[in-house]
Amino acid sequence: MGCAYTFVKKYVGNDVYGDYGPQHGWYPKQYPKLSDRILDTVRRTGGWKAYKCMTDDDFPFVQKRFFEEYTAWVAVGQVAPDKLLTERPRLQLVAKAMDIPKMEVQPKPVSQQATVKKIPEPITEAQIRDRREMLRQQAESWGKRSR
Repeated sequence: MGCAYTFVKKYVGNDVYGDYGPQHGWYPKQYPKLSDRILDTVRRTGGWKAYKCMTDDDFPFVQKRFFEEYTAWVAVGQVAPDKLLTERPRLQLVAKAMDIPKMEVQPKPVSQQATVKKIPEPITEAQIRDRREMLRQQAESWGKRSR
Protein backbone atom coordinates (compact mmCIF):
# COMPACT_ATOMS: atom_id res chain seq x y z
CA MET A 1 0.00 0.00 0.00
CA GLY A 2 2.95 2.33 0.57
CA CYS A 3 3.77 2.31 -3.14
CA ALA A 4 0.14 2.95 -4.09
CA TYR A 5 -0.08 5.72 -1.47
CA THR A 6 2.99 7.42 -2.93
CA PHE A 7 1.57 7.01 -6.43
CA VAL A 8 -1.72 8.64 -5.41
CA LYS A 9 -0.01 11.58 -3.71
CA LYS A 10 2.26 12.20 -6.70
CA TYR A 11 0.18 11.41 -9.76
CA VAL A 12 -3.58 11.27 -9.03
CA GLY A 13 -5.68 14.39 -9.52
CA ASN A 14 -9.20 15.31 -10.50
CA ASP A 15 -10.92 17.14 -13.31
CA VAL A 16 -13.68 19.75 -13.14
CA TYR A 17 -16.33 17.02 -13.14
CA GLY A 18 -14.98 15.35 -9.99
CA ASP A 19 -13.42 12.38 -11.80
CA TYR A 20 -10.21 11.21 -10.14
CA GLY A 21 -7.32 9.39 -11.74
CA PRO A 22 -3.71 9.66 -12.83
CA GLN A 23 -4.83 10.97 -16.22
CA HIS A 24 -6.08 14.11 -14.41
CA GLY A 25 -2.95 14.73 -12.31
CA TRP A 26 0.00 17.05 -12.83
CA TYR A 27 1.85 14.53 -15.00
CA PRO A 28 -0.91 12.96 -17.14
CA LYS A 29 1.48 11.50 -19.73
CA GLN A 30 4.37 10.62 -17.41
CA TYR A 31 2.82 8.48 -14.69
CA PRO A 32 4.05 4.89 -14.40
CA LYS A 33 1.76 2.20 -15.73
CA LEU A 34 0.24 0.06 -12.97
CA SER A 35 -0.52 -3.63 -13.14
CA ASP A 36 -4.06 -4.85 -13.81
CA ARG A 37 -4.10 -6.31 -10.32
CA ILE A 38 -3.54 -2.91 -8.71
CA LEU A 39 -5.98 -1.15 -11.04
CA ASP A 40 -8.69 -3.74 -10.31
CA THR A 41 -8.00 -3.47 -6.58
CA VAL A 42 -8.33 0.32 -6.67
CA ARG A 43 -11.57 0.03 -8.65
CA ARG A 44 -13.07 -2.51 -6.21
CA THR A 45 -12.12 -0.48 -3.13
CA GLY A 46 -13.76 2.81 -4.09
CA GLY A 47 -11.70 4.17 -6.97
CA TRP A 48 -9.01 6.81 -7.04
CA LYS A 49 -11.20 9.31 -5.16
CA ALA A 50 -11.24 7.09 -2.05
CA TYR A 51 -7.45 7.13 -1.99
CA LYS A 52 -6.96 10.78 -2.91
CA CYS A 53 -9.49 12.07 -0.36
CA MET A 54 -8.65 9.79 2.58
CA THR A 55 -7.52 11.35 5.84
CA ASP A 56 -4.83 10.11 8.19
CA ASP A 57 -7.58 8.58 10.33
CA ASP A 58 -8.95 6.70 7.29
CA PHE A 59 -5.58 5.34 6.21
CA PRO A 60 -5.49 2.11 8.31
CA PHE A 61 -8.97 1.11 7.17
CA VAL A 62 -8.33 1.89 3.51
CA GLN A 63 -5.00 0.06 3.72
CA LYS A 64 -6.66 -3.04 5.23
CA ARG A 65 -9.34 -3.04 2.52
CA PHE A 66 -6.70 -2.61 -0.19
CA PHE A 67 -4.71 -5.63 1.05
CA GLU A 68 -7.85 -7.76 1.38
CA GLU A 69 -8.92 -7.00 -2.19
CA TYR A 70 -5.34 -7.34 -3.49
CA THR A 71 -5.06 -10.86 -2.09
CA ALA A 72 -8.58 -11.74 -3.28
CA TRP A 73 -7.70 -10.70 -6.84
CA VAL A 74 -6.18 -14.11 -7.57
CA ALA A 75 -9.35 -15.87 -6.40
CA VAL A 76 -11.51 -13.58 -8.52
CA GLY A 77 -9.38 -14.38 -11.53
CA GLN A 78 -9.89 -18.11 -10.96
CA VAL A 79 -13.68 -18.03 -11.39
CA ALA A 80 -14.69 -20.50 -14.08
CA PRO A 81 -15.81 -18.79 -17.30
CA ASP A 82 -19.11 -20.69 -17.29
CA LYS A 83 -19.93 -19.06 -13.91
CA LEU A 84 -19.49 -15.54 -15.25
CA LEU A 85 -22.40 -13.52 -16.56
CA THR A 86 -21.53 -12.88 -20.16
CA GLU A 87 -24.91 -11.53 -21.17
CA ARG A 88 -27.15 -9.17 -19.40
CA PRO A 89 -30.14 -11.05 -18.00
CA ARG A 90 -33.32 -10.19 -19.84
CA LEU A 91 -36.00 -9.30 -17.38
CA GLN A 92 -39.38 -7.95 -18.19
CA LEU A 93 -41.56 -6.14 -15.74
CA VAL A 94 -45.21 -7.02 -15.87
CA ALA A 95 -47.79 -4.67 -14.40
CA LYS A 96 -50.60 -6.15 -12.39
CA ALA A 97 -53.88 -4.53 -11.54
CA MET A 98 -54.26 -4.14 -7.80
CA ASP A 99 -57.49 -3.96 -5.87
CA ILE A 100 -57.06 -1.01 -3.56
CA PRO A 101 -60.01 -0.30 -1.32
CA LYS A 102 -61.23 3.26 -1.60
CA MET A 103 -61.44 5.12 1.65
CA GLU A 104 -63.64 8.11 2.12
CA VAL A 105 -62.18 10.92 4.15
CA GLN A 106 -64.68 12.57 6.45
CA PRO A 107 -63.96 16.13 7.57
CA LYS A 108 -63.64 16.63 11.29
CA PRO A 109 -66.44 18.40 13.10
CA VAL A 110 -65.79 22.05 13.87
CA SER A 111 -65.46 21.28 17.59
CA GLN A 112 -62.47 18.96 16.97
CA GLN A 113 -60.57 21.28 14.65
CA ALA A 114 -57.58 23.19 15.96
CA THR A 115 -58.37 26.44 17.69
CA VAL A 116 -56.72 29.62 16.52
CA LYS A 117 -54.16 30.94 18.96
CA LYS A 118 -54.57 34.60 19.84
CA ILE A 119 -51.72 37.00 19.17
CA PRO A 120 -50.67 38.70 22.40
CA GLU A 121 -51.26 42.42 22.58
CA PRO A 122 -48.36 44.79 23.22
CA ILE A 123 -47.64 45.38 26.89
CA THR A 124 -48.49 48.71 28.47
CA GLU A 125 -46.07 51.24 29.97
CA ALA A 126 -47.10 50.17 33.49
CA GLN A 127 -46.32 46.52 32.69
CA ILE A 128 -42.91 47.52 31.26
CA ARG A 129 -42.15 49.55 34.43
CA ASP A 130 -43.16 46.61 36.68
CA ARG A 131 -41.07 44.18 34.65
CA ARG A 132 -37.99 46.40 34.86
CA GLU A 133 -38.41 46.76 38.63
CA MET A 134 -38.68 42.97 39.04
CA LEU A 135 -35.54 42.42 36.93
CA ARG A 136 -33.64 45.07 38.95
CA GLN A 137 -34.58 43.29 42.17
CA GLN A 138 -33.46 39.95 40.74
CA ALA A 139 -30.13 41.45 39.68
CA GLU A 140 -29.58 42.84 43.18
CA SER A 141 -30.35 39.51 44.80
CA TRP A 142 -27.93 37.74 42.45
CA GLY A 143 -25.26 40.31 43.25
CA LYS A 144 -25.67 39.66 46.99
CA ARG A 145 -25.36 35.88 46.50
CA SER A 146 -22.11 36.07 44.54
CA ARG A 147 -20.33 38.11 47.23
